[in-house]
Amino acid sequence: MNVINLLASQWGEMMTNVGDFDGRTTLGSKAAGGDGEFLVRVGTENRQRVLGHISLLGHSGNMIVPLAAGGPDESAIGDAVSALI
Repeated sequence: MNVINLLASQWGEMMTNVGDFDGRTTLGSKAAGGDGEFLVRVGTENRQRVLGHISLLGHSGNMIVPLAAGGPDESAIGDAVSALI
C-alpha cells in the first residue's frame, strides 16, 4: 500500500486524528522531504445522522467543522440536530 488517506473524525465525545490534520502536508512526498514512494494524507470524515457521511480526501485548507452533527448517534451528547456547513 503506497497511498494512505487517514481521516480525522468525531465519534460522540471522542475525536480521532484531529491533531494530525493541517490541511496542506502530504507526508512522504518529495515536498515534505520524503522520496515519494509512500504517501500519507490526512482528510476528514464529516458525519450527520440524517444526511449521511462524507470523506474529504486530500482536502486543502482549514478543517471543515462540525465533524459530526445530528445528536448522540453521531456527535456529542446534547448537540443539536443540525446540517453540516
